[in-house]
Amino acid sequence: MANTNAQTEAEQWIREVFLPKTYGQSFRPKNLGLQSRGQTKFDAVSDDGEIVTMISTSSGMGSNGKVDTEALMKVRSDALKILWLEHTPAKRFIILTDPSMIRIIREEIKKGHFPKEMELLRVKLPVALAARIEESEKNASGEVSSQKDSE
Repeated sequence: MANTNAQTEAEQWIREVFLPKTYGQSFRPKNLGLQSRGQTKFDAVSDDGEIVTMISTSSGMGSNGKVDTEALMKVRSDALKILWLEHTPAKRFIILTDPSMIRIIREEIKKGHFPKEMELLRVKLPVALAARIEESEKNASGEVSSQKDSE
């Protein structure tokens, strides 16, 4: 099973270091109500509830060099959840850490396949943390390749 410690650490760094430094308040994961009357957990919500975001550390490209459709669908799903918030916060956006995912989402916006009103924020991770995520993704793609080879 893929080790997601680096991705979890990246989300924590964004929530505990980047966002407080950028917006001057604390952030934490939090369940919020949706217009559908359901709830979902958002990755980072400001103390005053007026900044809500989801975080994606996923690469936009798979090990085969093609768009990682599963990761893309997750970002699309996150965007819809943010847009469906019961209470509309002053600021709502998706944080992306991988340049390839940002390029893919921008292309999706141009094609009309992604909500153009959804703000994207590129966050550059510390070099060592970014390297651990890259290594984790390589290991995960190797696990998938190994599983397919053995079938």
